[in-house]
Amino acid sequence: MKIKTAVMTSAILLVTCQVQAKNNLASMRLISIGDGDTVRLEQNQEITTVRLACVDSPETAQNPWGEMATKQLKQILPIGSEVQLRKVTVDKYGRTVGEIYQENKSINLKMIESGMAVVYHQYLEGCSETKEQYLAAEAQAKEEKLGFWNQSDADLCMPWNFRKGQCTSSTATLISIYC
Repeated sequence: MKIKTAVMTSAILLVTCQVQAKNNLASMRLISIGDGDTVRLEQNQEITTVRLACVDSPETAQNPWGEMATKQLKQILPIGSEVQLRKVTVDKYGRTVGEIYQENKSINLKMIESGMAVVYHQYLEGCSETKEQYLAAEAQAKEEKLGFWNQSDADLCMPWNFRKGQCTSSTATLISIYC
């Protein structure tokens, strides 16, 4: 009987701790969107720039994908929205890197599901609780050729490669010729 009571008590404590952890997310208000993976949030008149953790969206100059990613983020997260932030770390630019939630749904995951962001494998360890969801959502978006994935392999340029100037796609070439 004592073992059964101890197990039940442990289970209750575990659920209580999980609920408390969810409740410990910082509640903030969205004040602006920089691009498909960067937002500015406000809490108590303090502004925080947040880079979405574990995802990477096309750069603004990656036409048309960067603009489409920004538009998608604005659509699913309108200015003034109340959100919750789970801070993962601070990046080399001083931005908070984190997972943003609205009504208990991950905005980071929604961006991957829509094909407007990709999993940033290099930093995935920061999202251990949502890692498998991110990978499954990316595989599904890829299979369905949603958003960023709706281009030929020859034109596909991952955002981190674009930032390094490693793209050889015809889209990137056209942009450099005409811009």
